[in-house]
Amino acid sequence: MSDINSIKYTLFGHTGDQDENEKRFNEPLLNKNKTQNIYLYRVKKMVKKEYLWYGKYDIIDKVKKMHIGKDKVMRNIIILSLKKSAF
Repeated sequence: MSDINSIKYTLFGHTGDQDENEKRFNEPLLNKNKTQNIYLYRVKKMVKKEYLWYGKYDIIDKVKKMHIGKDKVMRNIIILSLKKSAF
């Protein structure tokens, strides 16, 4: 993450095309009736876990892109652009 004010985040799914309607992670994240707030933090795995809090973010854009999956097969992924909220 070179700029914590502007983050790129891919939806869930390691192989095959990513699906915005995937019920466990993607659909709830994209559904404003289910997810009103998005908070970003990072876990650093050192001797003791350290949590770095970045704050609240909003989805400002969504694009599809071709990318190789874990199985080495090209697929469509969905990249969300997140912008840090002013709170």
